[in-house]
Amino acid sequence: MLYREKQIATNLIRSALARGWSVSVFDGIEQDGDLVVSRSTDFSQIFDSLDTTDGDTLIFSREGKDIGEVWLIWGNDDDLISNSSDGLDFDDDGRIVPEAAAA
Repeated sequence: MLYREKQIATNLIRSALARGWSVSVFDGIEQDGDLVVSRSTDFSQIFDSLDTTDGDTLIFSREGKDIGEVWLIWGNDDDLISNSSDGLDFDDDGRIVPEAAAA
């Protein structure tokens, strides 16, 4: 994980948790394509599961319902966030902006 990617991923996860959301991690490969983390609010558990493959999908949930996803592609430095669900917007440092529709 590149230094800038670490900053962005940290801000992304912390901003989701600050909103009261839980985070699931899907890496497409580990555990036969199952979630490697499911609806967690533990920053370390979420962060430590990242960057084991070329990309991860973070799935945000609130009150047991999925509300959005963000796709991360490792090795792209500032362009870590590749794509996201409609209504999720991020600042240049990876924080979810307050106006995000999923809020």
